[in-house]
Amino acid sequence: MDTAGLSPYVQAHLDAVKRNDIGAVTEDFAPVLRPFLSGIVGSLPAVIAATENLSIEADGEQAIVLNRLVGDNGVTIMMRSVWRQVDGRPRIVDGAPV
Repeated sequence: MDTAGLSPYVQAHLDAVKRNDIGAVTEDFAPVLRPFLSGIVGSLPAVIAATENLSIEADGEQAIVLNRLVGDNGVTIMMRSVWRQVDGRPRIVDGAPV
């Protein structure tokens, strides 16, 4: 996967997380993962004060992304996600806090 081409999608995803735009966040996940989003969102701080992409590493047909999310309460969560082309655009196909 082309990491330079993925970078704008990752940034748009982080922006959507920060502004709590659940519709946009949902679109970033592969359809097979969407039923699990409420659990993922529920594990995050209610208000995200800051986001930062730490790395994007190509791994064949996918990319591994590491992001930092900081809640307004100061809690920091590191999220690792796997992105692949799904339905014509990069989408998250796997992920978990690290």
